Amino acid sequence: MDHDCPSCTAGRKAIRPTVFDTLKAYIGLITIDLLIKLGGFPLLYRTIKRRTVSEINPAAPWEIERICAAADKAGRYYFKHALCLQRSALIAFLLRRRGIPATMVIGCRIMPYQGHAWVEVEGRVVSDKPEVQQFYQVLERV
Repeated sequence: MDHDCPSCTAGRKAIRPTVFDTLKAYIGLITIDLLIKLGGFPLLYRTIKRRTVSEINPAAPWEIERICAAADKAGRYYFKHALCLQRSALIAFLLRRRGIPATMVIGCRIMPYQGHAWVEVEGRVVSDKPEVQQFYQVLERV
């Protein structure tokens, strides 16, 4: 499932990420792919869980939109389709690195059976459409 950052679709002017932000996100996707290849989901899970929120130079709230936009843009240029788990892990990692307390959420629904991942900040969905919380039962918050 591909989703746009909800803040970019809420009628506000879309924030354009810098080339540097997009490059960091692209390298992050490569890193996440390597983690999954080397250790599967358990290694990715441990890596995201260990990434604490940086207290150095905390980010402004508008940076959430910029980081989501950079991840979306990097995903469009990525050499393969980035799944929601990879994208969510990337966004959570980048937000925490910038001092934003992001939570990667893993959920599923039964009919039709489907798993999904997204990112929340203080209970608000930032990497997907807000309705995602209604459609999926939360399995884990990382």
